[in-house]
Amino acid sequence: MDVGITVFVPAYNEVANLQGAVEDVLAAVTGLREYEVIIVDDGSTDGTGDLADRLARTRPGVRVIHQPTNLGLAVGYQTALEAARMPFFTFVPGDREVSAESIRGILSAVGSADVVVPYHANPGARPWYRRLLTRGSTALMNLLFGQKLRYYQGPCVYPTGLARSLPTTTRGFFFLAEMLIQALRRGCSFVEVGLVHQERAHGRSKAVTLRNAARALTTVARLWWRLRARVNAEIKSVLVTGGAGYVGAVLVPKLLAAGYRVAVLDLYLFGDDVLPKGNPALAEIRGDVRDADLLRASLRGMDAVIHLACISNDPSFELDPGLSRSINYDAFEPLVAVSRQAGVRRFIYASTSSVYGVSNQPNVTEDHPLVPLTDYNKYKGMCEPILARYQSDGFTTVTIRPATVCGYSPRLRLDLTVNILTSLAVNTRRITIFGGTQKRPNIHIEDIADLYVDLLAMPAPLIAGQIFNCGYENHTVRELGEMVRRSVVQEMPALAPIEVTTSPSNDLRSYHISSEKIARELGFKPKRTVEDAVVDLCRAFRAGKVPDPLTAIRYYNVKAVQAAKLA
Repeated sequence: MDVGITVFVPAYNEVANLQGAVEDVLAAVTGLREYEVIIVDDGSTDGTGDLADRLARTRPGVRVIHQPTNLGLAVGYQTALEAARMPFFTFVPGDREVSAESIRGILSAVGSADVVVPYHANPGARPWYRRLLTRGSTALMNLLFGQKLRYYQGPCVYPTGLARSLPTTTRGFFFLAEMLIQALRRGCSFVEVGLVHQERAHGRSKAVTLRNAARALTTVARLWWRLRARVNAEIKSVLVTGGAGYVGAVLVPKLLAAGYRVAVLDLYLFGDDVLPKGNPALAEIRGDVRDADLLRASLRGMDAVIHLACISNDPSFELDPGLSRSINYDAFEPLVAVSRQAGVRRFIYASTSSVYGVSNQPNVTEDHPLVPLTDYNKYKGMCEPILARYQSDGFTTVTIRPATVCGYSPRLRLDLTVNILTSLAVNTRRITIFGGTQKRPNIHIEDIADLYVDLLAMPAPLIAGQIFNCGYENHTVRELGEMVRRSVVQEMPALAPIEVTTSPSNDLRSYHISSEKIARELGFKPKRTVEDAVVDLCRAFRAGKVPDPLTAIRYYNVKAVQAAKLA
């Protein structure tokens, strides 16, 4: 296992067992590239906290979090999970009932599936009443949730981001099963690994109590009802504003494939041939988001809105600042308000990472000040707090700040950095880089479309009122030019050599965004690279999907908006 892991060790009045448990963990992680052990002293009164502090001082990689009172395993687990610094997370009880050999076996399976699910390989070593309880609860869980697992309450190993994205409703011991069921219902793969149970040397287990049993039954009932009721409560219909645009033309087919009923509201400035035809689940509405009556009609029966519509690309604002403000800002709050009035339950807003303007920070996170350089990113940023005001229990809102999108779309844009450079390389065999030192984050168009689809199914508490950066790779424009040149030559060798030149630029936007939050809290990580986007574009050019790339106005926002003569 060549990845880092956080091992949480809960301890409540375990002064006689804790040191042995921690030493077992340290013996198991020896040889790993990175690890940390987090002891959570859960308000102990027998000296466990002092022992934990001594272990942290004398054992590398061990640290301690002290809870002021006994809050229970579930709270301790979440506390350690929030503090975790490694990409994988698990726990080992402080009572030393899990041997070092078993811990090592569990960790060795990390990477073979999304979740490592331990089970008791020697159930006869446990007291009869615990065997009976385990057998009954496991059979019940398998029956209710359609699984065939051997155990639900073990020290599962999760990717840390995935674990943080699994909401729990109980402070009882059964939260572990609640997390595991939700992970499996999301489609996560798993591998079961046997662990050898050993009797604790001192004290009695605190897990098996009448109170915990009652909590467990309540948790199972709630979880079963929530997941069962979700069939009726899930989002089934989506309005996509700007759905015939660059991102929308990739997103809408994904929504249809996922089984959603989709309505698209768009001005169709770039053509009406970019969306699939003849699909009864798709309704195309030609119109303006500023038309209140049309909005109300379009929203009828919709469960969610994905708001993509805007006058995009900063140079577009040079055309008519009043028009751009009207569509990008003035129309925003009426859209949000009408959506909530119409019974929409989820509103996903596509903002932009360019709201950060220029920043020298090595990683720009979501709490970084917004320093807009143009009206476009100024209005994008001004819409975000408006949306936040409408967040409520029945109206879940989330804002995404995407990096610059790249890659092929049926409604292609050739005025975005990677797409521009690729078009020039393919069609002129010459790349002109404007500036060169500006840092620009990028994300593949397929990845950002996948994210919007995923957001429709995520639990509301996970995303409600949140803002997430979403990017994959941060490069300077000069680096992007070289990546494009190299990828085009590999994909289309006949075009070599491709010349690269540099020209001054007045576009000063430069920032290096961090996408750690969306990975940590939602478990979302892009899968495709800038090179993948370049290859997709090359293949589209070669297949004749991009006629007249240097002259057709449909590929260039400024020219298309000028031709439309919008008011």
